[in-house]
Amino acid sequence: MNYYKLLLILISGFVFTTSAFARNIPFSIDAAQFRYDTSRTLWEMYYSFPDSSLTYKQSGVDFEGELYVKAVIFSARDTVAAQEWVVTNRRDSISPKVFKNLVGQKSFLLKPGQYTVHIRIMDINDTLSQTTSSFPIIIRSLSYHQLSVSDMEIASSFENALPDVISPFKKGALVVIPNPDKEYIGTRPSLLAYSEIYNAMAGFKVHYTVLDGAKKEVFSIQKIQPAGANAVVETVTLPLEILPSGAYYIQLSVYAPVENPTDSIFTTKKIYVLNPDMPPEVTTSFTEDQLFLSSEFATMGEESIQSEFEKAQYRATQQEVAAYNSLSDFKAKQKFLFRFWATRDSDTSTIANETLDEFRRQITYSSTYFSNIQVKDGWRTDRGRVRLKYGAPSEVNRSDFNVGGKPYEIWTYNNMQGGGVTFCFVDLNGYNNHKLVHSTANGEVRDERWMERYVDANNFDPNGNFR
Repeated sequence: MNYYKLLLILISGFVFTTSAFARNIPFSIDAAQFRYDTSRTLWEMYYSFPDSSLTYKQSGVDFEGELYVKAVIFSARDTVAAQEWVVTNRRDSISPKVFKNLVGQKSFLLKPGQYTVHIRIMDINDTLSQTTSSFPIIIRSLSYHQLSVSDMEIASSFENALPDVISPFKKGALVVIPNPDKEYIGTRPSLLAYSEIYNAMAGFKVHYTVLDGAKKEVFSIQKIQPAGANAVVETVTLPLEILPSGAYYIQLSVYAPVENPTDSIFTTKKIYVLNPDMPPEVTTSFTEDQLFLSSEFATMGEESIQSEFEKAQYRATQQEVAAYNSLSDFKAKQKFLFRFWATRDSDTSTIANETLDEFRRQITYSSTYFSNIQVKDGWRTDRGRVRLKYGAPSEVNRSDFNVGGKPYEIWTYNNMQGGGVTFCFVDLNGYNNHKLVHSTANGEVRDERWMERYVDANNFDPNGNFR
């Protein structure tokens, strides 16, 4: 593609954000971490999307579709890595039929720590069809001195790599094609997983355990590697045909040495099985009490339940808050929270509660990036409250340095209240504790002159105090 054409498309793409007329581009992402050197970890990002999701235009005798992808990784304030690329696919006809999933991989070298990944995708032939997504990651330090294990890479196939093969999926003697959807479809599905085990010099035992959505064991297998090394490749193929359709967890546990193990470590991945011969088990056959007793809320103590409610009330109605506060029995409070999230489950066909899982991702994000010396728990800040109540924003514009003024952030939610809403936060005291000073959302504080009042340097005295 011509560079200037792409540049023009990208500029116009930033102006024309997602609209009600844009097509949704299903874009799956997964990732895994591997040891690289003493100071950096290799973070691999895997992605896939159906070829039918692109807009195709005539190119010679064929039709060509292109997807622009940009990945930016940043710490609390600085961009630490960024890559952008275009995925091109050619078809001999324009058809809504899915012929294949387009799979790719990008690698980043990162120091251990907490980061945010921001992904932006755009159909180059239909710039209205674009999506942004952000999610937190924690990069681990994979030791050179004690037993450690990489993440599991969920794969769709393993192939022996010929010496002259050049492939982004090549790992030593293998070509590992990732499965970012983490879905296994068919009547005889088999899971493939790749991982690396480090510093098990005297050999090790491996346990693979399959857990259902309630974290109960379904089955397990064991393998023994009597001779170890500084780094050992571990692969497995697990038959899944006995599993009903649903969500499952695969846990890899490593024990070393082989005889009388003194050290252990594990890693877990979530997968999805779609087996037409084994439909999902009908959970409605269980009573509410049985479902409650198998939930995490039944195991929480009083302090944990109170903390869970303090977070959940950002999503609660006034009536629900009043109802909870009227409860004196602790077991009733546990059941209240169980029902609260059960009624908000966005997909009751799965065992997992996707709404609660996403809510907790926002708590983790807020605790990581919004905590400050004034507010220890980031989810208690104004930014944390908005994130927990409304989810991740569609777009964030930051201004950290304003020549005597105050740093501020503008969050945009494109799909709220029809035409979208904004939230404006200002760091009034310089402690990274941004206060909400204006919003166009219903029921939130509103001050159209917020920029003049709180950010303009002329409105502050020499000590930084508002005049």
